[in-house]
Amino acid sequence: AEKNPNARIRHQIIDFAIETQAVRPISVKKSGEILGILAKKSYSPSSILTYLACSLKFYFTYVLKLREEEEMVESPDYRLIGEIVQQTIQELYQPFCGIDRPVTYLEIESMKENLESTLSKVFLEKLKTGDLRTGRNLIVYEVMKRFLEHFFEKEKHDCGFKILMLEQKINEVGFGFSLEGKEHRVKLEGTVDRLDVRDNIYRVIDYKTGKIGSLNVKSEEDFVSQLTGQEAVNRKEVFQLFFYRYLLKQVGREQGEYRLGIYPFKKIYDELKLVRVGKTEVIDEGLMKRYEGILTEIFRDLFSLEKPFEQTEEERNCQYCPYISICNKQATVAY
Repeated sequence: AEKNPNARIRHQIIDFAIETQAVRPISVKKSGEILGILAKKSYSPSSILTYLACSLKFYFTYVLKLREEEEMVESPDYRLIGEIVQQTIQELYQPFCGIDRPVTYLEIESMKENLESTLSKVFLEKLKTGDLRTGRNLIVYEVMKRFLEHFFEKEKHDCGFKILMLEQKINEVGFGFSLEGKEHRVKLEGTVDRLDVRDNIYRVIDYKTGKIGSLNVKSEEDFVSQLTGQEAVNRKEVFQLFFYRYLLKQVGREQGEYRLGIYPFKKIYDELKLVRVGKTEVIDEGLMKRYEGILTEIFRDLFSLEKPFEQTEEERNCQYCPYISICNKQATVAY
């Protein structure tokens, strides 16, 4: 083809000036009104861990009670998958909870036979909309079924335990602490996924479908430092399990030798993982005293007028925060 002599080609480079907006610090001073709200609240391990991860997020969530808009779910996310797995286990084990004898090999085998019908029922109850038979829902269902089949196969060969609690809510547990010469009292609450016993050894077990942090504390001497502040957030599963053990202790439930464990549903062949402090898995009275001291210092910090609610400096804590736009910590570009 011949070139057009009248054609003129002009090259231009358009440069958008990108200005990164600085994150403006947000600090909320505590008032008597705020302390009044804090005094009436009941504290779960997740609310305490929220405070440790970011006190400003705690303020938005538990003082102002800001909430994300709920959406109709057609396909399960990780949180919903966890709820489906836990409720399926609960419904299959519920007939054996509280009976004064161990669950037998044949009884767990019968649970495996009822697994599909129970999982399907729970899945559809939680999903509320969408189709179980096609697409991503079918894939997720099949994966959960494989996880649960393996779980009950392991349970079958580990039988001999008595189930004492399943998804048991414990609330109205009083906790007292002193601050600047004044006595304060708050309420603690939590839900124990499972408490069982075998050979006089009690196990507090939590089921987790997401990523779990380290379940190891270096030593008894490092116990306080590794379950305080950001270190507690990094070991949130350990912090939660000790919290449940503390609740059980306060309500006088089953005094004896305890183990704390997580059953992860992350990989098909995952098994029960126990908390270790140093070289031991035994959770003794000395550790519980130290944990009580940790809770005392957290509440003193929370109720101190000298400690405002502020943004966290740990950027990883902001990753899934619903208030990230308020803090202006998400990527912002000005044209």
